[in-house]
Amino acid sequence: MSGGDAVQAALERLWPAFNEAVDEIGDFSALTEGQRAVAFAWVLSGLIGNGGFASWIESAGHRTPDAKAALEHLGASEYVTLLEEATRLYPTFAAGDADERLSASDSWTQEDETRLETLDESFYALAEQRDLVEHYAASYVAAYPEDFTE
Repeated sequence: MSGGDAVQAALERLWPAFNEAVDEIGDFSALTEGQRAVAFAWVLSGLIGNGGFASWIESAGHRTPDAKAALEHLGASEYVTLLEEATRLYPTFAAGDADERLSASDSWTQEDETRLETLDESFYALAEQRDLVEHYAASYVAAYPEDFTE
């Protein structure tokens, strides 16, 4: 089983609680810190990998502080740095509404557009070296299987 498959299997029973916390209540206390970390790594990797940082901001940008804490818990500090830089481009990242979160880009300069492209490319390059799911999340699941079994 690949690292990604192991992570997906580990998260299967946690999705309802995680999704509810991300989408609605913002309370992640039903999950351990490790479970939150692995789930955020999975979601962040998928969203940014498929649509860049704009996709993260649109879908879950309001949960960026939780995502940063999750990445730090996994030791993925280089990903935290990229996420922090992306949120500087989107000072509206914490808004409750997706359109409002993305509204900062309405007044961007060409330099801002280029900066976002560079951040996206940096994420993809980093993922080639140390993939967020395969390297960080899968290592955590392997080290702490008790966090992911009933």
